[in-house]
Amino acid sequence: MSKHASEATVKLFISYAHEDQELCRELQSHLSVLTGVLGWIDRDISPGALWEKTIYEHLNQADIILLLLSASFFDSNACKDEMNRALERNKEENVVIVPVILRPVLWEKSPVGHFQALPTGAKPVTQWPSIDEAFADITRGVNASTGCVFEKRAKYYLAKEVPALICYVDSNYCYQYVNENYKDWFGFTPDMLGKHVKGILQKRFSEMKPRMDAALSGDLQCFEAVLPHVRLGKCNTLVVYAPHKTKKGIQGFYALVFDRSRDKQAR
Repeated sequence: MSKHASEATVKLFISYAHEDQELCRELQSHLSVLTGVLGWIDRDISPGALWEKTIYEHLNQADIILLLLSASFFDSNACKDEMNRALERNKEENVVIVPVILRPVLWEKSPVGHFQALPTGAKPVTQWPSIDEAFADITRGVNASTGCVFEKRAKYYLAKEVPALICYVDSNYCYQYVNENYKDWFGFTPDMLGKHVKGILQKRFSEMKPRMDAALSGDLQCFEAVLPHVRLGKCNTLVVYAPHKTKKGIQGFYALVFDRSRDKQAR
């Protein structure tokens, strides 16, 4: 598969208990109508392949992870191990986790109880008047989740390719995301996530805080500032603070910092 083809493909990993194998196969048949979605379950393992190694390779590469929940799922050590790895990836990479309720089970008390589940209303598949209707509903939900995957990829390539410092700061002035350009600019790769911006800006924090406050009040900020670069010394930069507006209010702001030193020198 070419690089461009792989970028247009969503990899789907389905974790299920073998007691639910027939339901899993029916769901996989419904999901086959989705263009560009490659579903994978353990029955797709080639003869001679290492079982556990192959499963975790696909689990670690998946864009969306479906957990087919039932009492049998939670009674399976293998399923629980796959669920825990999915949760790790969600925390590290924000991978999409979708619980699918196959049979009645107290899944809300499980480690994935806070995720939005399918089918609609988290009504177990076996309680629908028609199982096909339930799987069609799940397929529509998975199709909607593919949009989240492509949005995440777009943000990733933007953060990687744009020659700027890009970060997200929450309403407590703590970093929740920084791109790789911070390493080149500051000369180190601290564990910045969850840390206060003052630790990076230091003396400049008090000068830039009014701009941050304005962004957290909903006003787009665009201004020039001089920031220290580890190799180049003081650099003229263009700074943009874009408020993150949601239905619940302003949750933080996106910051983009562009080096304008060469522009200044050219003038």
